Amino acid sequence: MENTNNRPARDRRRKIAVIVAAAVAVALIATLASLVGVFAYRNGAWNMQVDNLYRQSYYTLSDNLLTMENNLSKIRVTRGEELQQELLMNIALAAQSATSSLAALSHGGYDMTPLIKYCNQVGDYSSYGARKIAFGLGLNDDDYKTFSDMHAMTYRIANELNAVRDKITDNGEKFVMGLGQMGQSLSAAFESLSGADVEYPSLIYDGPFSDALDSREALALKNMESIDPKQADNYVARALGGRILKSLTYVTTNESAFETYLYEFTTEDGTSGSIQISKQGGMPVMWDTDASVDDPRMTQEEAVELARQYCDKIGLPSMAPVWACVSDSIVYVNLCYKRDETIYYPDMVKVKVSLQDGAIVGYEGLNYLYNHTDRTFGTPTVGEEQVRAGDYGRMQISSVRLCVTPMPGGSEKLAWEVYGSVDVYRFFLFVDASTGKQFRIMQVIDSDEGELLM
Repeated sequence: MENTNNRPARDRRRKIAVIVAAAVAVALIATLASLVGVFAYRNGAWNMQVDNLYRQSYYTLSDNLLTMENNLSKIRVTRGEELQQELLMNIALAAQSATSSLAALSHGGYDMTPLIKYCNQVGDYSSYGARKIAFGLGLNDDDYKTFSDMHAMTYRIANELNAVRDKITDNGEKFVMGLGQMGQSLSAAFESLSGADVEYPSLIYDGPFSDALDSREALALKNMESIDPKQADNYVARALGGRILKSLTYVTTNESAFETYLYEFTTEDGTSGSIQISKQGGMPVMWDTDASVDDPRMTQEEAVELARQYCDKIGLPSMAPVWACVSDSIVYVNLCYKRDETIYYPDMVKVKVSLQDGAIVGYEGLNYLYNHTDRTFGTPTVGEEQVRAGDYGRMQISSVRLCVTPMPGGSEKLAWEVYGSVDVYRFFLFVDASTGKQFRIMQVIDSDEGELLM
């Protein structure tokens, strides 16, 4: 018979697991949005497929803003903690899906960064609230005020989005032709809301999208010389793995924590796409192509090795593959900086490799550019043998290795990564190298999009 005294603790553990899964899913959504490519402009040659893609992104954004607004409204009146957690989880997932749609809708040089940041913060603060409830802290008056402000702003942004859609529909023009107008209108709407009667909530807390992180710099670019946007051919060619450029068109300069140049390119082998490189040092930030695979002939292991070799070519030595999954015969490889047998997870890049011929078809390196620098953590207080002897229930340990993991608020922690399985289920569990405390766990999930970590 079930011990009902244990039920609340068990339920809290289940809620925490759901929150972790949702938070990781959110991160994956945001990562995929960057990796697929934010800039879809292809020298004005729009076709129906592209128009439908952008139209779908727009309606997905509308649906998610409606979900956010609806659940934020409900948070203002409900005080049942289980229901609050459910609402907050729905907000977090909808907010990050909205972020992906906003990224896909970026067009024509209009800066959607404030709106993307806002949606990131709504999702992050909602996850933060759910964690507070799970650990018995509950929401306070400041939290309710923040959610109320978010509701008001989300409602008004959604109305602006609908107004732009109506103008596009009334004019009868192709959807993609109105994206510049939409981006301009939404950015203006957000700017006006920030200074109007709805105060934009400044979220100084420990989440990854906290305003406290706005002042961070790209550590990997420190002391590098600036390059001219019209003299970047060699930097772009290197970022593309040595491909020979047929054409390169400068599009715009983007400014966030650091300046980047956006280009459209075509190579002699027929590859075309968009690429961002940093003003300092000409380092690749992200790039993507329209590659598709008709006849996969390579193995995943071969693709992973090619991703590692690509990192060497673009000036990122000592990068070790830490994860790979396959979707539509494209291998997505995560690689991290490795020093003295320690994996530095904050210094991560993501490489896309085609299984057709092993070509590199996409890259994203924001985490590496922000975080890579020399740092020392010293010798772990808790040793490997002590970690192996820990209590992991029925999990059979396959490997234990030392790593540095990112933490909320931008800090880092030296930890032991314990990889193992229970029956057919696989897990990564992280143990603090100073205290021996288990502080994070991720499960490998098989999905239609390949293997995911949740």
